[in-house]
Amino acid sequence: HVFIMAQLQKDNGNQCTEKPPFKEEDLVSKTDPFLQFNSWFEEGKKDTDQFMSLSTANKEGVPSCRMVGALGMSENGIKISTNCNSRKAKEFTENPFACGLFYWPDLDRQIIVQGSVEGLSEKESIEMYECIPGRDCRISLLTGDQDEVLSGYDDLEARRKETEEKYKDVDPLPRPPNLKGYILIPTRFEFYQGHCNWQADRITFTKQPDGSWMLQRLMP
Repeated sequence: HVFIMAQLQKDNGNQCTEKPPFKEEDLVSKTDPFLQFNSWFEEGKKDTDQFMSLSTANKEGVPSCRMVGALGMSENGIKISTNCNSRKAKEFTENPFACGLFYWPDLDRQIIVQGSVEGLSEKESIEMYECIPGRDCRISLLTGDQDEVLSGYDDLEARRKETEEKYKDVDPLPRPPNLKGYILIPTRFEFYQGHCNWQADRITFTKQPDGSWMLQRLMP
């Protein structure tokens, strides 16, 4: 991924702006990766909306990937909201592990979070729905099950208009019954700081059986 980002910079004619080294002494904490995550997440949030690339796999190990909105890190992990009938929800059930990647191009930073996935309670799922911004987004959620096969664009448009008409006098909009919250509980973090000379800083935290975190630096 170092080569790909550097090549993109070159192909786009962008000048590389050198970033300070990311040393062990620069960590917010050497024992708690959640603190380092929150520090970088808040810094990245100043310049761009927060999205995470979320990778899952089915029981055969066939992977899938998509961008999802990210609210940040709770005290236990990253919360994700999705339709129970979506592909990722089915894969959460078949193979309850996932990997999330946050990328901030202007800062040349990445955070990779690997871990297990668990369903959240009804109360927590409702709280997550209440954080979803905008009526348009909520109308889309009410229009149908995510990943449902449609006959074509006209079918999508007709169902959208039908939903808008159905809820035109309803505010706030109700939570779709199949919308559920999940949480990605981290077992490994990687903090990546890129540099113009391709000598990226890569620092990982891996959870140990006793609950502590092992800190390591990796070659780029």
